[in-house]
Amino acid sequence: MAKFTLSGKQYDVEMKDVENAMKGVEPGKIQKYAVQVGKKLYPIKHVIAKTLKLTSADFTSHDAYRALRAIGYPISCYD
Repeated sequence: MAKFTLSGKQYDVEMKDVENAMKGVEPGKIQKYAVQVGKKLYPIKHVIAKTLKLTSADFTSHDAYRALRAIGYPISCYD
C-alpha cells in the first residue's frame, strides 16, 4: 500500500485499486509520460484522476508521476 499526499489530501492506494479503476477505460492521448495498467498504456494523469476520482486539473503531472511510482508502477517517457 502506498501512502501519499495530493492536493493537501492523503491517499492510501494499492495496485489493485488502480487496476479496478481503469477496467473498461480507454486510454487517452499520451503527451509525455505513460503507465501500463493491464495491457494498455495510459497517460499518467488519466490514471490518477480515475483512481482518485479527481479531475486532471486538480494535480500536476509531477504529482501523478510521484504517486504512481509510490504505488509501484514504472513510468515510460515518450518525447
